[in-house]
Amino acid sequence: MEPQHNERLPVELSSQLVSIMTTEHYTLQTGRSMTITEATGRASLFVGAVSSGLVALALVGQLSNLGTAFLVFSLVVLPTLFLSMAGMMAMINSVLAGSFVGLLLAAFSLPLVITTCAGVVAFLLSVGLHQRYQWRQWLRLRRHLPVLFPGQPGE
Repeated sequence: MEPQHNERLPVELSSQLVSIMTTEHYTLQTGRSMTITEATGRASLFVGAVSSGLVALALVGQLSNLGTAFLVFSLVVLPTLFLSMAGMMAMINSVLAGSFVGLLLAAFSLPLVITTCAGVVAFLLSVGLHQRYQWRQWLRLRRHLPVLFPGQPGE
């Protein structure tokens, strides 16, 4: 039997091709590792800042018996933490926004039920706004990035 001429013969990998592919793989792995390290570092800094701020709030609250000094300190610390790294952690930012609104209303001696409800509403509104922003950014990005993968056969 004669071999058919339309069959492809196996291609030998030259040492140069193997070297190129290994280098490309190493470069891609390094880029991925750097991205993960950067994201983890930013998240750690943000969570560390928030936890430090909350510990400071607890200390001031104990010293002032949750008086005026605590309210004023809270009104300074919480917005600062909320605006420190915008877009990093939507849920933590939303919790901070709700806490800030609740404390702000408590500073005006409003009942606990009203301050709590307002804090929950602020939290939910903040989560919704963060999600809307993220969704719009993804849509904008998808419109402007070209597809780099080959299409399906016949396209």
